[in-house]
Amino acid sequence: MDDVTIALRQLRDTQQNYRVYRDYYNGRQRLTFASDSFRQAFAGQVREVVYNRCAAVVDAMVDRLRIVGWQDAGMDGDSDSDLARAALDVWAASRLDLRHLDAHNEALTCGDAYLIVWPNIQTGQAQISVQQAHQISVVRDDEAPDRVVLAVKAWRLTRGPLAGRWRVTTYQADVIRRWITSGAVDELPGNAGTLVPYEDEAPAETVNPWGVVPVFGLHNASGMALAGVSELRDLVPLQDGVNKSIADMLVAMEYIAYPQRWVTGVEVPIDPETGRPMKPFKPGVDRVWIVGDEGAQMGEFAQGDMAQFIGVQQEWDAKISRVSRVPVHWLGMTGSIPSGEALKVSEAPFVSKMQDRQADFGAVWSDAMALALRINGYGEGDAEQIAPVWINAETRSEADFWRTAELKARAGVPQQQIWREAGYSPGQIDEFVEQAAEQQLQAAQAFGAAFDRGLSV
Repeated sequence: MDDVTIALRQLRDTQQNYRVYRDYYNGRQRLTFASDSFRQAFAGQVREVVYNRCAAVVDAMVDRLRIVGWQDAGMDGDSDSDLARAALDVWAASRLDLRHLDAHNEALTCGDAYLIVWPNIQTGQAQISVQQAHQISVVRDDEAPDRVVLAVKAWRLTRGPLAGRWRVTTYQADVIRRWITSGAVDELPGNAGTLVPYEDEAPAETVNPWGVVPVFGLHNASGMALAGVSELRDLVPLQDGVNKSIADMLVAMEYIAYPQRWVTGVEVPIDPETGRPMKPFKPGVDRVWIVGDEGAQMGEFAQGDMAQFIGVQQEWDAKISRVSRVPVHWLGMTGSIPSGEALKVSEAPFVSKMQDRQADFGAVWSDAMALALRINGYGEGDAEQIAPVWINAETRSEADFWRTAELKARAGVPQQQIWREAGYSPGQIDEFVEQAAEQQLQAAQAFGAAFDRGLSV
């Protein structure tokens, strides 16, 4: 098979998984672990009830995967160099302040997300665009799997005279080609032979002068396989268990939460028209039941205990926390929330996981930004020095942090290191150093002037 056919078939094979994970993130979840009799009796009542923990897990991770700036590794992490400012310009022009979070959400939910770097048609300046997982597939070099030899983007047209046809764009290190199916088809084509060249105001083939495939993959927890793994892969069955426990609780609330009363020793009246027994009493808050029979007895069955259902749901949250490493107090938000050292210990596995993701995703963002800077005129050697600045992955109390910082300063830790731990950018730290030096100079000058005045007296 040719590489285009391989990429198209890979894309077809992943569509179903992408769809399932995206549905679970958006709360479109199935009712499983339920018997046929349960579905027949209650599915109409509880089918749409979900307690969406998948979105809670992904959103918690995305919140710790924010890029807050760019730095020049070739200048000791300077975030105010010409290169860093140029990267911020690309970032702003591509509207990635929020869109980069969409890319991370897609990568965590589906396992994969992609970036395409290419000059903007109107401005000619580099632009980084975020792409969904179900539209992109890549083929890697057999001998060097880290190197992408071809990427394919495929999407179905929904409007205009070509509606129903599939557009396909192939990206290689030397050329970009555009294709379209010869007719309308429902399914993604699985063979390159069904495609014909496509051109409109732009040609079907464009030279790629940059020498690299301009498609970059954000692959979550890819490992040696270099294929992304959804954070929801192991959570889907746990989410199904949560939903079943909610359904059980709703059914219990319907049938056993309300106190059921009983009466014995009472003659039951018969309906003269139907010949069937009639209810001797009508329940209601404004009614009193009175019985004339001396041998009558009344009582009530114990109502259902809803606490056991709540306990089951909390246990599911604990399991989801262990699998995802998202702290359980973020999922339940009940009881006491740890602070200080207890908070640090409870979040340590999650923080470690987020730091790993920052390193993995950061390498991809650096490669994409390096190509964007090359397009904008920077040399390859300079562009490769660019790196993102991430938000601190830790949750911390500012008061606790600065108390610890004071102890570190007394122990001799340099002030610049403390500022770095506080999350200040290299550019901000440089400003602090300059301001501190200026203040020391002004203080020395003031002391000298006062001293001179003292001598003259």
